[in-house]
Amino acid sequence: MPITLTRETEAVLLGAAINASVGAGFYDTFSDACRDMVSEQSVVQPNEKMQDVYEYYFEKYLETHKVLSPMMSRMENERSIGQYRHP
Repeated sequence: MPITLTRETEAVLLGAAINASVGAGFYDTFSDACRDMVSEQSVVQPNEKMQDVYEYYFEKYLETHKVLSPMMSRMENERSIGQYRHP
């Protein structure tokens, strides 16, 4: 599956701007906002010869997520009920 890279390197900021522009009524839909605000830079095609490598690292990502997810949930819980203390 090809990956489309955008010109904007700060995707989180662009997403926030898109959300704000729709919320403020500058655009009626997210599709309209994205059409005007997102610019494609290039398309990266996966290397089929690397499929085993991609699958290996994807499995490692899933393992990491499974291990870290409970800890991140606990941290969010602690923060939301005021138990977080700065060291």
